[in-house]
Amino acid sequence: AVHGEKIMTEEYQKALCMSELAVRHSTFAGAHFYDLDSGKVNSSFIFVVQGGAKLFSLRKTLSVQAGELFYIPDGLPYSLQWTGAPDIEYYSLHALSKRYDSAMQTNENALQKIPALSNAGTLALFRKIFSLMASGGRAEKIRAVSLYYSFYADALPLLETERPPELSPALRKALDVLQQTYRENKSVEEIAAACYISASRLFHLFQTRLDTTPVAYRNELRVRRAAELLRTDASLEEICAETGFSSVTYFREIFKSRTGMTPSEYRRKIYNQS
Repeated sequence: AVHGEKIMTEEYQKALCMSELAVRHSTFAGAHFYDLDSGKVNSSFIFVVQGGAKLFSLRKTLSVQAGELFYIPDGLPYSLQWTGAPDIEYYSLHALSKRYDSAMQTNENALQKIPALSNAGTLALFRKIFSLMASGGRAEKIRAVSLYYSFYADALPLLETERPPELSPALRKALDVLQQTYRENKSVEEIAAACYISASRLFHLFQTRLDTTPVAYRNELRVRRAAELLRTDASLEEICAETGFSSVTYFREIFKSRTGMTPSEYRRKIYNQS
């Protein structure tokens, strides 16, 4: 009798599809303010070479400095205030995946620093990826993608996940009220009354769930709208009227505390970049 050879086959298949990879080397002087109200469609790893940054999101505030690597998950609305000493320099990797699975899905990961990879080796790797992508050659770009996947394999176990903050109906109502009326100077008591809770309860919800206050949140909405208007020819008085600031002096104070620049400095920087 002829006995067939026993063959065992094991197969593993998982969709790990990256549809886009971008790497950037950015430099600025002095200060730079960036606002993304709608959230990015890609996740980002950013290595700070010079200067520092402060990121603001609905969930937290994060401060980073030279020599640190940080991560911004996709879909997160945020604003970012860069400050130089005097210059700002950083490398950033942006990856987009259109096939989200358990490994590539990033929108449950937290905004965070990655201390274990904040070192000279990571900076050298980012520079290498940038150099390969900038070369224009197909083989070099494939090598760049390979290096990214190797880096991502090291970074993935280090990424912390977080649940979106659980917002009570009253807090959701308060956020809606502020979004619709941020141009008005409604008192905290008026906002709380619209949500059928006390002012002290409203403060507690903002502080424990969002790590901010109702007034600070309203000012953030105003500054974001003001940053948009500063890209136009509107005067500071017109911007104050549109955003609800009581005076140009108060507008300057809040805008600088939030962005690191006065409105006029921000406008000049925008025009110089255009």
